[in-house]
Amino acid sequence: MATKIKKLPKIISDLTGGYDHQLQTRLDMGAVGQTELICYNRFLDDLAKSKSSDYPYKFSTNEVKRVLKFCSLLQQFDAKGGRVSLKLYPWQKFVVLNLYGWVHKETGLLRYRESYISVARRNGKSALSSVLLHYFMTCSSFRSERAICFSVKKDSAMIVFRQFLQFCDADSDLDDLYTYSKINGNATSKGTDNYLEVFSGATDADGYQSGYAVADEIALQDGQLYNLIYDGQANLPQSQLIGISTAGFAIGGWCHKKYKAIKQQLADKKLPDNLYVYICEPDEDDDYSDPLVWAKANPLLFFTPDCKLREDKVAQYAIKYQQAITMGGRTLTSYITKQCNHWCAQADTLLCDINALDNCFYDFTFTDVMANYKNWYLGVDLAQTIDLNSIAFCTWIKVNKSRELLPPDSNEDYLKKLYINVINFMPSDTLQRHIQSDKFAYDKYVGTELILTTGAKGKRTDYGEILAYLDKLKQDNSLTYKVIACDPYGVASIQSNLDEITDCLILQSQHRKQLSPYIELFASYVLDETFAISKSSSDILYKAIINSVVSATEDGYLEICKPGAANYNYRIDPVDATIDAIIAPIIDRDKDTWSDDTVILDEWADLYN
Repeated sequence: MATKIKKLPKIISDLTGGYDHQLQTRLDMGAVGQTELICYNRFLDDLAKSKSSDYPYKFSTNEVKRVLKFCSLLQQFDAKGGRVSLKLYPWQKFVVLNLYGWVHKETGLLRYRESYISVARRNGKSALSSVLLHYFMTCSSFRSERAICFSVKKDSAMIVFRQFLQFCDADSDLDDLYTYSKINGNATSKGTDNYLEVFSGATDADGYQSGYAVADEIALQDGQLYNLIYDGQANLPQSQLIGISTAGFAIGGWCHKKYKAIKQQLADKKLPDNLYVYICEPDEDDDYSDPLVWAKANPLLFFTPDCKLREDKVAQYAIKYQQAITMGGRTLTSYITKQCNHWCAQADTLLCDINALDNCFYDFTFTDVMANYKNWYLGVDLAQTIDLNSIAFCTWIKVNKSRELLPPDSNEDYLKKLYINVINFMPSDTLQRHIQSDKFAYDKYVGTELILTTGAKGKRTDYGEILAYLDKLKQDNSLTYKVIACDPYGVASIQSNLDEITDCLILQSQHRKQLSPYIELFASYVLDETFAISKSSSDILYKAIINSVVSATEDGYLEICKPGAANYNYRIDPVDATIDAIIAPIIDRDKDTWSDDTVILDEWADLYN
C-alpha cells in the first residue's frame, strides 16, 4: 500500500474539509483500506483526464459550493437536545464533491446518475442521503418531480425519511417549506412542488419516474425494485439514484454480485462513467482483531473532526469484538459484516464455499457439452405440480488448462470435471406469482434454464411434458441416460416411463444416512474445483446453492435445508436434484464404461465409505 497520497488541489481540498489530509493521517495510522484509496485516486485520475479536449467531463465547483452552503444552513439536534448547525465530515463532503462537481462539458448536466456508497453502520451515509434529499426537494432545478426512498422493507425505507424529517423538526423555517405525512411517508415542497415518497419491496413501482432516489440497505435487496426505479429515470436528462448500504450476508445475491463487479471494475479502472463509487472496508488479509482494521470501515465513527482516533470508540468496539469472539457463529459474522463492512455468510453452515464456487463456472454451454459427451446421469426432483420442478444433468468431461472443453478422445493434457446443468419446469400461469413470492426474475430464463409447462391451461405441470422434453433432448442429441436417480416422492405416476428411457432407474432414498456423504462431497468438489457449470445457464441453480444451508442432525448426518423461516420462498429444488444426480457419476468416476449390474443405493454408499 502507498505511504503517501497525492494531494487535492487546494480549492478542492478546502471544499472537502481537508479530506486528503485526513486520508493521509489515517493512512499513516494504518486505518485506510485499499478500496477507499482507489476511490480517491479515481477522482484524481479523472481530474487529469478532464484537461484533455477528448474527455467529455469537467470538474466545476459552482454546484458543489451551493450544495455545501445549503448543508451548512441545516439544523439538527445534538446529544443534549440542543439545536446545532449541520457539519458534514470530510468523507461526506468528498462524496458531495463528486456527485455535484462532475458535469458534462457540452450539456452541463451532472455526470453521475448512479452511486454505490458503502461504509460500516452509523457512519452517516443515511444522514447524508437525507440532506441531499432536502437539497433536491427545495433547491434543485427540478419542478413537480418525484423523489423516492426505497428498500425491501418499509421500516428500512423509512430510515432516510425519518432523518429527513428530523431536520424539519430542528428548524421551523425548513419545516414551513413542506407539507408531509409522517405516517404515510410522503412530503411535498411548497416552493418547487417536488414530492417525496417512500417505497418498499412490496410496492409495484413499474413505470414510476423519479429525479432523485435513495436505495437504503441495498445489501438486503434482490435488484428488482432497484432496477425498476433506475429504469424509470432513463428518460430524464438528469437524475440520481443513490445506493447506500453496509455489507450483507447474502453471499452470491444480487447486491453481492453488484459489489464484486464494482470491485473488479475499480481495480481494472473500467467503472462506467455515470457510476460513482465510495467504499470504506478492510483489506482482504486484514486481522479483524486489530482496532485499526475496524477503523478502515468507520471514517466518521472512529475519528474526531480533526482526525484523531477516538479511544472511547475503540474501547467500546473491543468489548463488542470480544463478545463476538466468545459467542462465535452468527454473532461474530454479524460483527465482521456490519461493524467492519465485510461481506460474509451469516453462519458457517452454507452448502459450500461460495467464493470457490465462482471458479467452477465455464464459458462453454450445455449444448456444447451434449455435442461432445453422450452418456449422462440425471437427478429428478419433482415437487408439487404447481411448483418448481428440477432435473439435473451430469457427465464427466475433459477441459484443458485454458478452461476450454475438449472432446472425450482428446490426447491433450486435461483436467477431469463433473459437468452439471439443471433444467427447471414451472406452470406458465404461475410464473408471475413465483417472480413475486420468490423475489427472482424467472422470466429472464424462460427457454434456457426454465421451461414453462401448459398442462391444465398452465396452472399445473403435466409430468408428461417433462417426459416429452427428456425424450426429445435424448433423441435430438443422441444421448444415453445411463442413470436416472429420482426422489421417490412425486414420480410414481411416471416411474415406468422414466424406466423406459434410461439404462438404470434408481428410486433415490432421501434418508440423511444415504445423502449425507454426498452433501459433504458436494462441498469438497466445489473447493477442489471439480465441478464445471456453464455460466450461460446457471443462475437458477446458483441462487439455489447460495440459499441452501447444511445442518447436522442428532445422529451426526447432514441435511440440506433453507436458511430459516424468513426465507421460506427460496427454492432449493435444483440443489436437491443435483445431489441425486451426482451420486452415480462419483461412484462411476474411474470407470471407462458403465456396468449394467444392478446396484442399489445402500451398496453405492458402502462402496464410497
